[in-house]
Amino acid sequence: MLGALLLGILGAVAPCQISTNMGAISYTTNRMAQGKKWLTEIVSFFAGKTFVYFLLGLLVLWMGKELEALTIPVFQATRKIIGPLFLITGLYFVGCVN
Repeated sequence: MLGALLLGILGAVAPCQISTNMGAISYTTNRMAQGKKWLTEIVSFFAGKTFVYFLLGLLVLWMGKELEALTIPVFQATRKIIGPLFLITGLYFVGCVN
């Protein structure tokens, strides 16, 4: 059960979800073929993934609140720059500006 929980945690932080999920399916299928208790391992795998995503969500919320005050001046400057930039880009695509 601990192995499945750790596999779920590893699967949640791995860069490629397809390969980790395939590994988890292979692991669980092997356990099913051996006649071992696989339901608790599947639940542990999902609990591990859920735990990691929960912690990542909390981290994003905490960081978002901290960064919100810092990004307001950046967005104000970006709004002032993006309008003329779109206008010049559009004129370039039409062929008015070389």
